Amino acid sequence: MNFTESLALVLINTQKEYLSGDTHRCLEAYFSNNASVDKKIDLYIFFNKGEESEYLDLLEYKKHKNVNNVIIKSHRLSDFDDLYARTPKELKEMNLPKVPPLGGSAGPNNLFFNSMIPLTEKSYRDYLMIEPDTQPIQDNWIDKIIQFCDDEKFLVAGSMYRGKATLYTFAHWSGHLNGVAIYRNGLMLKVLFKYAKALIEKETELTDNAFLSFDVAMHQLRCTLSGQKHFNKRNLPENHLLDCPIISNYSLPIDANTTIESVKKEHPQTIILHKK
Repeated sequence: MNFTESLALVLINTQKEYLSGDTHRCLEAYFSNNASVDKKIDLYIFFNKGEESEYLDLLEYKKHKNVNNVIIKSHRLSDFDDLYARTPKELKEMNLPKVPPLGGSAGPNNLFFNSMIPLTEKSYRDYLMIEPDTQPIQDNWIDKIIQFCDDEKFLVAGSMYRGKATLYTFAHWSGHLNGVAIYRNGLMLKVLFKYAKALIEKETELTDNAFLSFDVAMHQLRCTLSGQKHFNKRNLPENHLLDCPIISNYSLPIDANTTIESVKKEHPQTIILHKK
């Protein structure tokens, strides 16, 4: 097997998901069968809390023929910075003296930005960022994703929601790409992350919108004057946020009974499925 920096796998998850077994189930889904014909990649695993020593059993995945190295990091977030409130009512019931800088979704936002921004300094071409409720539904997914990335120009390649729920068409988050996606490494990715983080901080400070998540923030940023200039011009396809056919987002509870067979029938190019 040949090590490649064309792609690295990034699993972002929580201590709770590890303790429930979701982290292991996810990694088994990715590495129980052939992940590549002839390649091996680095695997990054990030946690919100705990010590790295708590997760050392995950180093076992170094033994897989398609894994070059396993890097584990915990961000050791405080309870305040790990806060996650789904509604204004939930947030109010917490009786906090102030809202965290990254809002009611501070926990997921801090976990994402603290993990992904430093990775923009490394030499990988692309990152596939996954969460524990994802799985590959094709063999040799590494090879197929690298081939897609070879052929396409994008900054972020992900999936809009494809499930059964009827969404509010005019909401500010309507049409956003879910955070489970492929991220093209480089300066513009770092700019996108830093601007999206700053947007969340400003929205939290100035408005009642304290529930802006990192993926919605990237979508919302694209619609701003600065975002249209840098991330939404036809002649800059390498900076675009692309709704791609190889990732399918069925991540709402209503989609829990959706079968892999039905996804393959409706979206046959799907390689990565995001579903509860």
